[in-house]
Amino acid sequence: MRFTDSQGDIDLGLYNSVGTLLDSSAGTADNEYIDYTVSNAGNTYDLWWDDIALPVPPSAPALISPASGTSFTSTQQITLQWSATGNDYYGEILGGPNGTIYFDWQTGTSKNIGTQWPGTYQWHVKARNSGGTSGWSGTWTFTVQ
Repeated sequence: MRFTDSQGDIDLGLYNSVGTLLDSSAGTADNEYIDYTVSNAGNTYDLWWDDIALPVPPSAPALISPASGTSFTSTQQITLQWSATGNDYYGEILGGPNGTIYFDWQTGTSKNIGTQWPGTYQWHVKARNSGGTSGWSGTWTFTVQ
């Protein structure tokens, strides 16, 4: 018998009527088979298969706000926001007098970075889940005057 599934891994097992495993196939391909010769007519066998979809990394988040080119005063709180595509998010804010500011993996889709010194800043984020890590989002800019 041959089973094929384009969505992921297939594991196969062939059991006799009392539950003893006779043969199995547990590769990582999406096209699995078992060759088993039945010697006695009239025997009962059970065949199982398990279609396992492998996790895939999330897509890159889309930035939501502040819109690229937004200008703030040095007394305004700044909150960055992006779309939900994964389980956790990591970001970088580049520019300004302090160099790059990193924010570590977090579950939320926004980050309040408080007030910032005057300058031009760029920012982007990436997402991760059990399938891996996305690429970076697009990069947007904001200025603080």
